[in-house]
Amino acid sequence: MTTSHNEGNHIPASLVHHSMLRHYPHLQVAPSAETQALYEQMQEHDVPALPTVYANNLPQALSSFVGREREIEAIRHLLRDVGTNGRASVRLLTLTGAGGCGKTHLALKISETILRDYPDGVWWVDLASQSDSKLVAQSVATALNLREASHRSIDQQLEERFGTKQALLVLDNCEHLIDACAQLVRALLRASPHLQILATSREALGIEGETIWLLVPMPVPDHGPLPALKILQQFESVSLFIERAHAGYPNFTLTHENAEAVARICRQVEGLPLAIELAAARLKALSVEEIAERLTENFQLPTGSSRTLTLRHQPLSATIDRSYRLR
Repeated sequence: MTTSHNEGNHIPASLVHHSMLRHYPHLQVAPSAETQALYEQMQEHDVPALPTVYANNLPQALSSFVGREREIEAIRHLLRDVGTNGRASVRLLTLTGAGGCGKTHLALKISETILRDYPDGVWWVDLASQSDSKLVAQSVATALNLREASHRSIDQQLEERFGTKQALLVLDNCEHLIDACAQLVRALLRASPHLQILATSREALGIEGETIWLLVPMPVPDHGPLPALKILQQFESVSLFIERAHAGYPNFTLTHENAEAVARICRQVEGLPLAIELAAARLKALSVEEIAERLTENFQLPTGSSRTLTLRHQPLSATIDRSYRLR
């Protein structure tokens, strides 16, 4: 007697949905419960809707977002506010603040949460590595995948691209290209009545109609006796330190023994998110107490060695000095 190679997988017909056997007599294995449930839904025209995809080119966040709930909600409200003419009340909103205070992370988080408000897309342009002010418009065109046209300038193509569309353009890191960014933003807003722009910069663009949001460092614990650990963790700076410390050193927890050192670190770096993240990254080599002590002795913030750290953050102490002078 010849034995089929599929004999071990043969399923009695009584266990297989009869309609599937009728349409697919060659099947010799039973469908999974999920497959059979989907088949029955299709038969009953009860097919689950596909997830909605919103047009965007937002970069993938490489770490979790911590805090800033108040800022997120307030800025979302500003961008969503509509005037009596049916158009957005705020056309240009610029997040300003010291280097390392989290402007880019906040802009990205806000952009992710309001995708559905822009049927024509949310478009992200990172200008950090762009040093030529003449190429700002080209950077935007590249982000939008616009092809060069010999008979039209890049500016004209951008104005035509946005036209009457309802879109959000995010310009990240404008501070070293202020004049060029201001010129382009002014032209785009005039040509595209439904376009909104969210910019991040250490200083404002300085054009008419600009709404400026000054992003301040995260709250830090006061000097003196510390509150209970549950209360201490509610400070955004402490919460961020714990989150980043745990990401690189999974065994880390906030305890009565290290709480004072964690609070000291947050105060020493004045609640700047980037500085907190860099300090937490040092836990791979130093204890919390050693990090706090070195900050006290050297009056230097740890610059870290992350390959993703851009030149504008190296060394961090110099960046902070420049940022505060700009403010």
